[in-house]
Amino acid sequence: MLDYLYCFDKNYNLQAFTSIFSIAEHSEKKANYYILHNEPNSFKPLSKELIKHPKIGEVEIIKFDKNDVDFPNLEKTHVSEATYFRLYLETYIPKSVNFLIYIDPDVICLNSPEEVLVKEIDNLKKSNFAIAAHTENIDKNELVSMYLRLGMKNERYFNAGVMIVNFDFWSSENYTKLLVKKMNTIFEDIVFWDQDVMNAQFDGDYLELDENLNFTVPIDIELYEQKIQPHKLNEIVFLHFAGKFKPWSVRGLFHPAAEFYQSNYRKLTSKKYHIVNNWKVLALKDLSKSIFTLKLLSLKHPLSFIYYVAEYLFRQNKKGVL
Repeated sequence: MLDYLYCFDKNYNLQAFTSIFSIAEHSEKKANYYILHNEPNSFKPLSKELIKHPKIGEVEIIKFDKNDVDFPNLEKTHVSEATYFRLYLETYIPKSVNFLIYIDPDVICLNSPEEVLVKEIDNLKKSNFAIAAHTENIDKNELVSMYLRLGMKNERYFNAGVMIVNFDFWSSENYTKLLVKKMNTIFEDIVFWDQDVMNAQFDGDYLELDENLNFTVPIDIELYEQKIQPHKLNEIVFLHFAGKFKPWSVRGLFHPAAEFYQSNYRKLTSKKYHIVNNWKVLALKDLSKSIFTLKLLSLKHPLSFIYYVAEYLFRQNKKGVL
């Protein structure tokens, strides 16, 4: 049975709920899910819904309680301390687990994951690496700057949104201790949070993961349409909405890939859209622009879209949050 790992806080409860559901919907066998969460009770009602799915085994919510840790580069960013939770695997994950498939909550499953994951796990088992991850396609000049910033020697930098972890190897090599030490050493130089920490520590020593297990959605729609041909959609297993672009933001919802997220969300709730925006003013501007340009007519449910954006804005306003 496969074992998945998610790390998030209450702000990503619905996103993770939708992500896990999408995996279960495309799975042929049951899988277990481990969740590191700083407020487990906030996710328990959703976990009770998840375990009703025939392809979901156990859902174990584990409280992350290292509240005294100062995590780098979180002020005024779109991420929370939850992104660093996975550095502490040895502290929280049961020793009975051999391999973990880490998934970011902004990942949606498009096709059956088991066959390709089992193959990748077998490859990792035969290797001398603790993790398998997919290398980012980064401009050479940017890479040089990144290597200098993180003190790296290799020429690869991976995206940590989807990883396979050889947990036996990870534990035997004390990677949690090594990663925490590395985080404190490069504290002031960290830009991309725990992903920087892991890349600085592993420094190219990882197994290359199939791109279809971590296919990052290009923000540019033209580039996206070039990369996502009809046949490609039958190959992509995990679609990753990396960075600031999210399919639940008002602007992000107009990206054609956003429908993969929203369609899964609709299966779980009575609502047509899940809408959350970090900035109220920006959300209002994007809504107005979509109305005046008639762009909202490209959506499946334009009137519902207006309703749920307005509902979101009003709800935030009631709480006094701008």
